[in-house]
Amino acid sequence: MKPSGINANQFTLLSYLMPSDGLPHGELAALLGLDRTTLTRNLQPLIREGYLREDGAQDQRVRIIVLTEKGRTKRAEALPLWQSVQSRHVDDLGEADWQILTRLLGKIRPLEL
Repeated sequence: MKPSGINANQFTLLSYLMPSDGLPHGELAALLGLDRTTLTRNLQPLIREGYLREDGAQDQRVRIIVLTEKGRTKRAEALPLWQSVQSRHVDDLGEADWQILTRLLGKIRPLEL
């Protein structure tokens, strides 16, 4: 992912926002299994680079995180790199074990501390 200038976590953030017109900060945190503070820390570099922007909603307490056109372009640039990494993992584990791993990972829920 390094050649794209973003890391896997940042790629995931851009990907979650790709199909939407923006998500409320709290909803995005819940989808990713992150607390709001951690999400904010992860969003800042992407906002600073212009890949994301924060919009206010009618309720000023709600911040909507929006993927910008620059962010869509960056995600498209990084997608082949991400796919290559995924493919190497499948090759290393084998298709059957990869399917088991992804199914098991899908069952993990964030712990409430």
